Amino acid sequence: MNTPNDSGALTLAGAPIVLPSAADAMTRLAAGELARYLYLLTGRESPLADRLPEGGPAVILDRDPAASLGAGETDGALGEDGFAIHTGRRGPQAFAALVAATPRGVLHGVYGLLEELGVGCHLGGDTLPEGRGSATLPLP
Repeated sequence: MNTPNDSGALTLAGAPIVLPSAADAMTRLAAGELARYLYLLTGRESPLADRLPEGGPAVILDRDPAASLGAGETDGALGEDGFAIHTGRRGPQAFAALVAATPRGVLHGVYGLLEELGVGCHLGGDTLPEGRGSATLPLP
């Protein structure tokens, strides 16, 4: 099981990606893209899940669990394409929550998160950081 490391960073290698069980096609595309790139970055698969794990890290694309962890408060001002990425922990649960008002915002947010991890998506192709990394984000 992955846990926040001692430096206050959230390691996303193998972390489940939580999305609503009735997610629309664009949200599922966003989750699939995130899982694919996390695998390319770390060599570990990130399963798609419809609920938060009991402990360990998770990437949350589902608005309800994100709000229950206190990561949904900025979503009224995001507009159609906007997103916010929150990291934090509550008890044993460390998380990265992507908050967006629309499925298109979720997709934009996934690419924004990937950019934070060092992935570049360009017209000429994708760029990844050298070697396999741990795909970490800072925790507050």
